[in-house]
Amino acid sequence: MDRLTAPIAAAQLIVESAEQIESIKTAAGLTAAQFNGLCMPLLSAYANSVQGLPLSATAFAAVRGAWDFGLVAAKVALSYAETVIFFPELGAEERRRLEPQCKYMGFAATLAASVAMVAAAARVTCAGEQYHPLTACTSLAGWLKDRADASFNWRSGEAPLSAPACAAIAARFIPVGLFESFDPRVVLMLYDAVAVKTAPNGLENPVARVVCASIQAVMAHYAAKQAALFQAPPHALHISVAEAAALASRAVAGAQPGMPASPPAAAPAVPPALPPQPAAGSPAAPAPVPDAPRAAAPGPAAATDEALAPPPAALPQRHESLHAADTILVAWFAALRQHARYPALREHLSVSEEGIEVPINMLGMFGTSGAAVRKMMEDAQLVIRRSDDARSLIVNASLSTLFFGDSAGAAAQHSLHS
Repeated sequence: MDRLTAPIAAAQLIVESAEQIESIKTAAGLTAAQFNGLCMPLLSAYANSVQGLPLSATAFAAVRGAWDFGLVAAKVALSYAETVIFFPELGAEERRRLEPQCKYMGFAATLAASVAMVAAAARVTCAGEQYHPLTACTSLAGWLKDRADASFNWRSGEAPLSAPACAAIAARFIPVGLFESFDPRVVLMLYDAVAVKTAPNGLENPVARVVCASIQAVMAHYAAKQAALFQAPPHALHISVAEAAALASRAVAGAQPGMPASPPAAAPAVPPALPPQPAAGSPAAPAPVPDAPRAAAPGPAAATDEALAPPPAALPQRHESLHAADTILVAWFAALRQHARYPALREHLSVSEEGIEVPINMLGMFGTSGAAVRKMMEDAQLVIRRSDDARSLIVNASLSTLFFGDSAGAAAQHSLHS
């Protein structure tokens, strides 16, 4: 396994993965300047952190397995983050500013979590000296450069890394100054998201849910692909760009079981507003990468961050049925109507003699747990009962216009009373 420890220049890994990185750029929906200033420093840092190491003994166990895994998981995270409202309690204007930052933070946290996963699984040593991201004064790439005799082994019998240790690894992994212009509330979410859990428990912050769901989706896909091959050694598997795109689409659809999938969205014509990228020469600015993948130059509309910002999505006027409801519930209804898959989601709503049947798995969308949304509906006296098959809530028909729009809602109410 000595070849696992041969140092690899970050530029080489990036150039050889040009197709995958272009796919990540498309999922991010950023201008070339934004992507080069915000995403490329993290991808370069990730390359220097994992080098040619595998991810684990059971998945992505080949040479460069960790690098390949990180690219796939980061793409899935960017797509999955589109399904989440990260600050449902805030007003539309503030969400418009913060949520693009949160989507980017899901990407960053997924890469940081992957670095922590490698640190927990891999042991790299040379002449009795052991590399660890929390003790070394340089990246793994720099450490290997001066140690031609380094060797690799799996860690076994050791306790898993604690959440604070994972957060410390993330803090050393993030290039200095990269988050300087980000809102602190957004940045703090990253450090709670790096310790990967087996499955979300509903208590994580939204960025942590993005990281957990994305990593688990990639791992599940890998396991299924491995099981389909007769006695396949781990190194025989590779997740292609096309597979990663399909996996991202399935992860988005799987954000709510039973919800319809939609085709992968194209990059938005108008990129979201993000803090300005670090200036050239600053500590976080990426070093020039020879022969790096070429990105299209931003058009004239990308002159300023304000010009990049999409139009604000206004909250609906507080509906008369929501006069006693929590503000988060008002935001939930706004998010439902503004969701890219709203027409498909609406097909899962039905009108009965009692009221509107809402699938329970729809309640947990947009970054707020389904149990919390249900309680807010119950507190506002909007829930009539659970459906006979226990898969839906029957809610008050007065909410028709919020679920279906003014004209369709009026028709639904008419059908209830006719």
